[in-house]
Amino acid sequence: MVLIADILPVAVVIYSFFFVAMMRFLRLSVIVTGLLTAMMLGLSPTLEGIARPLLRSSAAYGPGLIATFGVAFAVSLSGGG
Repeated sequence: MVLIADILPVAVVIYSFFFVAMMRFLRLSVIVTGLLTAMMLGLSPTLEGIARPLLRSSAAYGPGLIATFGVAFAVSLSGGG
């Protein structure tokens, strides 16, 4: 069982990074960025389940990994990187 005290500080950093990166690197509006961040928050349990076979007990950190590489991929597609 994962304790919330272990995950919460990391989750705050992950979602903050995602929000700021979407605005700064992809130049999205606050509304679109907020909606994408909320969607990421809602999809995190599913992404955690997808990452569980590969990451095992660290699967709770999978959404952050996926978000980081997802933003990097989106930036490279947009020509910003």
